[in-house]
Amino acid sequence: MGLLLPNIYHQNLKGKYGEGKPSPDFCFKKGRYYQMALYVKINMPASASNGEVTIYANGKEISSYKGLQLRAVEGKDTEINTFLFSTFHGGNSSDFAPKDSNGSYTTVYAWFDDFEVYEGLHVVARKN
Repeated sequence: MGLLLPNIYHQNLKGKYGEGKPSPDFCFKKGRYYQMALYVKINMPASASNGEVTIYANGKEISSYKGLQLRAVEGKDTEINTFLFSTFHGGNSSDFAPKDSNGSYTTVYAWFDDFEVYEGLHVVARKN
C-alpha cells in the first residue's frame, strides 16, 4: 500500500524540496486501478496568493492546497503550458526505498496510462 504525499512547489516555499501533507483518508492499494485527476489553477494576478492544486482519486477530492502563489510575474510564459509527470519513492536515503513485509528491499511497479489534459476542472468518477 502506498500513501499519497504530493509535494507542491510555489513562490513562498518554506523548504527546499516542496511542501507536502499526507492524504489521511487515502492510500493506494496493490492490484487496484485508480482514476486520478490533478487540478491546477495559477494565481491571478501574479502578485496574489490565490492559486490552488487539488488531487482527486476516483472522483473524490483527496488533497488540496489553496492560497498559493505559483508564479511571481505576469506573462504567457508563466501560464500553464507544459505537463510533466514524475513519480518516485521520495527521500534522500535508502530508508525511503520500498521494502516487503519482512523489511527486505523489493522491486515495485506502477502502470500509468490514458493521460488526458483539459482546460479547467475536469473530474470524472470511475465507474466499475
